Amino acid sequence: LQIYFDFSGYSDMAIGLSLMFCLRLPINFNSPYQATSIIEFWKRWHMTLSRFLRDYLYIPLGGGRMGWPRRLLNLMIVMILGGLWHGAGWQFLLWGGLHGAYLVVNHGGRLALGCRQPDMAMPRFLGWAITFTAVIVAWVPFRAADLSTALNLWASMAGLHGISVPGALRAVGEILPMVRIASADFHPFVILGGYDNLMVMGAALAIALWMPNVYRLIDRRSPALAVTGAPLPRPFALTWSPRVIFAVALMIVVGFCLVINGQGSPFLYFQF
Repeated sequence: LQIYFDFSGYSDMAIGLSLMFCLRLPINFNSPYQATSIIEFWKRWHMTLSRFLRDYLYIPLGGGRMGWPRRLLNLMIVMILGGLWHGAGWQFLLWGGLHGAYLVVNHGGRLALGCRQPDMAMPRFLGWAITFTAVIVAWVPFRAADLSTALNLWASMAGLHGISVPGALRAVGEILPMVRIASADFHPFVILGGYDNLMVMGAALAIALWMPNVYRLIDRRSPALAVTGAPLPRPFALTWSPRVIFAVALMIVVGFCLVINGQGSPFLYFQF
């Protein structure tokens, strides 16, 4: 969520600032966490970079014109180079390699099943769950300071450093002796930093997964250039218009921003 709102938010600000100078930039994010496949994810996430990698790396390498084995190899090469574009470190190489492997599996699965849909015709929720989990796993080396930190965090996520459970579930250690109980006094709200953080995380996740993005809200005003050239789906009830309800909502958002403005928040993408 931190990575998502950091990058998506600054892309929105860049487009808004450009409009003040009568310039329309391309859409860069289109609710990528709602994607139901990795192929769709990269059509929604950092769309300008995806186009650059396609036009200046993937197509010159041969694209999909030289058969499926070469096509999958080209995808892997492009994603690894895309990872190195973010930084000269093993963690970025690993992040790019993971997404390259994801794309190879996704495209290879479509080929094996003879399916045209990126989600390989699986149930929508299942496709989303697999995609979202894969993206989260890959974010670890991207966000970690170095490779050893990423590997250590992966080990923790897999439970290799032990798990924390409520006292009522201490019997788990007797049933599954390989599970090491890290703490019998487990308080999830304390672990997450308190009720406030839990509420913020829940609200942020709901916005990312279910709410229409800013381009859909104000699509009638053509805020940015649509990459595909096709209009974005427009939720009629939530489409922006100069009404009192939107004025009040905007006042609430601006007030919230002013309240939290004094809190330090590092800009993650400054290094890119």
